[in-house]
Amino acid sequence: MTARMTSDSPVERLVPIIQNIRSLIAEQDLKPGDRIGTERGLAEQFGIVRNEVRDALAYMEEHREIIRWIGRNGGVMVADNRLTRNINTTESLPSIARRQGFSLRSHSLEKEEDFATIGERRTFDLESEYSRVYRTIRLRLLDGSPFSLERTTIPANLFPGFLEQNLSCSFYDLFRKQYNLVPKYVDEVIEPVESDNTQSNLLHVELGTPLIRIRRITQNEHDVTFEEGEDYYIAARIRFDNHHPGCVRRSSATIHNQ
Repeated sequence: MTARMTSDSPVERLVPIIQNIRSLIAEQDLKPGDRIGTERGLAEQFGIVRNEVRDALAYMEEHREIIRWIGRNGGVMVADNRLTRNINTTESLPSIARRQGFSLRSHSLEKEEDFATIGERRTFDLESEYSRVYRTIRLRLLDGSPFSLERTTIPANLFPGFLEQNLSCSFYDLFRKQYNLVPKYVDEVIEPVESDNTQSNLLHVELGTPLIRIRRITQNEHDVTFEEGEDYYIAARIRFDNHHPGCVRRSSATIHNQ
């Protein structure tokens, strides 16, 4: 009978391989996002079979030490416990998390329908002073721990019945599937802030903890603005880049003792 390798105790045959990979990272002073190599290359470098390297990498990936990608720029990359997010991306946060091996869930905290403010009418090009908007606040959990707060405002005329939808799912997926509105252009402004009392309580962090605030405007291909957002991320749990790797995450293999 085979036993799956536990998260705290790699099987004995994998320990030297894991140590060699960690030494390689240290010797080359590799940082999160840097490429270590490929499974094949590492196997040849260490003089072992590729399956053993694959098993060792799966263990390290489970512990957020590395991440594996396939594609033209793929390979084995150094990782840590931070989620990497592109700037001005139209990809949903759950999809980003899933590609990097994280689990992301959303909890709806508040939702309301109200008259649009002057600023909201200007943002959404709403002419009537009686135009209405939907506003929501959600808590995002990354691997079960508070990760970010998300405030979203959308024009009610484009999203009838929105507040009756499942608000724990990806809004971008909901926009596409239920309302045929596809995010095409996203303009974001990013700045560091410190958490206030409300944010600290909801995110379970100390008052004044560094957060990253993103103010977001989303348009479709016809330049119609249909979303205004404000997100607050725990700074220690996220990083941003502005490039597309041209590859996708590889699924972790199940590891067994032999």
